[in-house]
Amino acid sequence: MKRTLLIVVLLATSTLAYERLQGPTELLFHDPARAFDGYTLFGVGGRTWLLDMQGRVVHTWPIGTNPHLLDNGHVLDASKDDPSGFAGFKEVDWDGRTVWEYTERREGYAPHHDWVRIFNKKLAAPTTLYIANRSITHEQAIAAGADPAKGPYRDGQMDSVVEVDMQGEVVWEWWFFDHVVQDVDAAKPHYVGQGRSVAHYPGRINLNMPGKPLRRDWLHCNSLDYNAESGHIVINSVQGELYVIDHDGTFVPGDSKAGIAKAAGPAGDFLYRFGDPARYGQGDPPRILENWDSATSGQKQMGGGRDTGKYVNPPDAGYRRETYDKDTHNQPRQVSNQIVWSYRSANSHGFFSHIGSSARRLPNGNTFICSDTEGHLFEVTADGALAWEYVNPVTRHGAVKVLGDALPMTNSVFRAFRYAPDHPAFKGRDLSPKGTITERAAQGLDPQPQRRATRSASGGLHLQDGLAGNRRLGPDSWSEPERGPDNHDATTFRGLYNDVGSTLTAAQKASLAALRRRSMTVTRPDGTPLDHSSRYNHHPCAVTVPESSSTPGSRTDNNFTDPLFERFRVPCEERDP
Repeated sequence: MKRTLLIVVLLATSTLAYERLQGPTELLFHDPARAFDGYTLFGVGGRTWLLDMQGRVVHTWPIGTNPHLLDNGHVLDASKDDPSGFAGFKEVDWDGRTVWEYTERREGYAPHHDWVRIFNKKLAAPTTLYIANRSITHEQAIAAGADPAKGPYRDGQMDSVVEVDMQGEVVWEWWFFDHVVQDVDAAKPHYVGQGRSVAHYPGRINLNMPGKPLRRDWLHCNSLDYNAESGHIVINSVQGELYVIDHDGTFVPGDSKAGIAKAAGPAGDFLYRFGDPARYGQGDPPRILENWDSATSGQKQMGGGRDTGKYVNPPDAGYRRETYDKDTHNQPRQVSNQIVWSYRSANSHGFFSHIGSSARRLPNGNTFICSDTEGHLFEVTADGALAWEYVNPVTRHGAVKVLGDALPMTNSVFRAFRYAPDHPAFKGRDLSPKGTITERAAQGLDPQPQRRATRSASGGLHLQDGLAGNRRLGPDSWSEPERGPDNHDATTFRGLYNDVGSTLTAAQKASLAALRRRSMTVTRPDGTPLDHSSRYNHHPCAVTVPESSSTPGSRTDNNFTDPLFERFRVPCEERDP
């Protein structure tokens, strides 16, 4: 039986795009003759929304980060409003009641970004697969064959895929670190062998990848899916590749240790990978710098194919030359013959996301796209015609009918889905339209999590989230642990927002306004500067108010997190977004 694994290429794109400084939110366009009829689901601001094709709310759930709709009408989501890192998961029923929770309590495991509820055929029961970074010490890295000259390897991490049952027990696990290869030290494990090279091991990842020494969040995998027919898992890394691994063939029912051991062996090696064959020595490597983030790419393409039940190594499928008419930014390049469909725009102003985004193939052949940073959801046909378009109206300051000139992430949507009307979750449910998001907001419905600031005697501020508890930027942003409002760092403004303005003194308000009008000095929590010209400058870690500002208190009082970028809560280190 012929099968095809289709990965959609997302480029800066839109149909009939035009530049503007403000515009309407919610439904922008709908062509019933072309669009796939159904319901659109996305989560933002701690709430999940289900909309009809006219952009009207038909249902909501009181949780919303990266919600996954289950067949029984429940929603499975992260336990914290932050897809980049959280402790576990929560499942709520159609009425919003919590029916299942799971917390990852093992040391050295950090769940993040994506997960999927599957039906495990060998257990005849539902289980949950999720991505989690696992810590690797310097000693572990060296023992595995990491190049000592590229160390030290502090705070190293590699992603794993963990599977838990409904009782919260780990029943299977797969880890990238078990599938590395190295050509540095013949006396260490994973060595390529005499007369062989990394190119002989496309099923393993090079531990000493040029320009990519092991570090924290090394691969930054951010999407995961499971194919029930093949029993395979696909996991995607923002570093430029996707990987297919065998779940069902390595799962041992009733013996999790045996299954994990099998997944760690040769049976758990990659069945297929796509994105950059130069990473395993079979493509055209970068031509300028060793650092692959800054160099010109070789054969870095997205796409993939699986034909007649067998995966084909992308270089073996060959390449075709692709040119871009009247596009000076896209030079002619070699593109994989395995790419079966792509979509791009003539104008990047209409669809461009700095990070995130996703796409899903719909049953009628259309593709549903979520552009993360702009909260832009749209559907295109196979020939690229626009069928449906919607802009998320929910911002950190409430739902708005018109979105003005705003920074990215103001109305971001991490992931969005389109479901058919006959989806099992909707059977017997009331799906009558109940007004748009902005109409309901005007009536005081669907309140967003309230964020409030508490003040200490010395005038410091601490932001507390009404649903998720105390907020901080990330594990490396501040050295102190999260604490309650009565026990917080009184010398630091943390997570200062416009919408806590009522709690600020006049001088503090003036200081915040001044920040908007002048250049900011971007710093790490230890006070060392972060290069503002770097590619990380669109989500700085902290800003420093000059000592001459009107903010009262000591110099440390003047450090606080940038209110415009709290959405990220990223660690203060050079890392990919």
